[in-house]
Amino acid sequence: MVTIFTSFANIFLDLGFSLALIQKNKINENHVSSVFWLNVFMGISFFIFLNIFSSCIAAFFQNNKVENIIPYLSINFILTSGYLIQRTLLKKKVDFKEIGVINLFSTILSGIIGIFFAYNDYGVWSLVINSILINVFSLVLYWYFNPWRPKFIFRIDAIKELWTFGLNVTLLNIFRYFTIKIDNILIGKFMGSTELGFYSKAYSFMTLPMQVLKGKFLEVLLPAFSLIQYDKERQRKLYLKSSELIAAILFPIICGFFCISEEFVLIFLGEKWSSIIILIQIFCVASLFNSIGLPGPLMNANGRPDLLLRLTIVTRSFMIILIVVGLIYKGLIGIAIGSTLGIVIHSLTINYYALKIIEIELNRFIISILKYIGFSFSMSLIIFFIFSVYYVNLSLLNLIVLKIITGVVLYTSFMFIFNKNLISDIKKEFKGFDKEKLNL
Repeated sequence: MVTIFTSFANIFLDLGFSLALIQKNKINENHVSSVFWLNVFMGISFFIFLNIFSSCIAAFFQNNKVENIIPYLSINFILTSGYLIQRTLLKKKVDFKEIGVINLFSTILSGIIGIFFAYNDYGVWSLVINSILINVFSLVLYWYFNPWRPKFIFRIDAIKELWTFGLNVTLLNIFRYFTIKIDNILIGKFMGSTELGFYSKAYSFMTLPMQVLKGKFLEVLLPAFSLIQYDKERQRKLYLKSSELIAAILFPIICGFFCISEEFVLIFLGEKWSSIIILIQIFCVASLFNSIGLPGPLMNANGRPDLLLRLTIVTRSFMIILIVVGLIYKGLIGIAIGSTLGIVIHSLTINYYALKIIEIELNRFIISILKYIGFSFSMSLIIFFIFSVYYVNLSLLNLIVLKIITGVVLYTSFMFIFNKNLISDIKKEFKGFDKEKLNL
């Protein structure tokens, strides 16, 4: 429960300045050191704020344990503020190898210690210890791997140069935070905790591939697009090839999950969860449209978070209306349909304006991803035909295994025959990023 407050507070920790530093073509020590000390100030401020109001937060949740946990969890704000800039500078140099090593070691080391405490019956405190240690290890490792050290500089004029960009990013994150949770709020208020549990479980299956795969890819592309922001032709090539790669990976996963959703739920969750099958299938449609293009990092890299903010406010507001209408007329399924329609509208809108920024013709973009839509849909239709006509008497486990094997063989064959050079093409586009470009 306390993570609701801490996750919201994290939005304000660096006020979008990390992204602003990555996007800005020329930065100097004044920018970097000033943002570092501002981050530290914000981290200490949130630490003090949460400690002062921990009893109020506990009263709000009607849970006294929260009051004891908050002072320890709030330490994370100070720890995180101490390495945000080091991580940002590595991202700006497109040095994700070192970031990956740091994240891996921090996660493994803190996880081992957290498991030890959980095994010894520390309960929720094992999670608290894990969250603190992952930031302690990250702080130490980022300072070790990144030679940059802050100077005692704080320049208001340097902060002002980054302020407009950072403000738009922060406002966008605030708006997203609330609109993403609006469907859960409405379900919890008007339908109850059981329906909320069904909906949340189905929604989590939709967001998992997006968070794991596309989320990491988006993180890489902002600094990559920023480094070539004045080379529109190269941006166009990178955007098209990156969008192809995302489509080539996510489209078959989403379509494949649609095909095995019934068996998956019945095997791994049980008959009592069967009502979420239709919800998962609806959200698979939303995931397909969410997988189209990479408009966010492209707009930010070209200095247009303001456009992204305005478009998000309009499209997400319309999505809220669709969710409310869905709730009134169709209940849980109606909310899922309304949310999906809103995602479709949002995705198509921001992709359209992103393409305009770098002057890519709409038909050229559609053609670049059309083959993967065709491969994925063909795979799904073949699986549906084979397993609706034949193998109807198989056990659920055998059925899901055979469907997965069939899908992998079919899609791999399509890719090998028609598009085996995609990965090498992507590598070519990423070559030439100068990791020595930033000298501080």
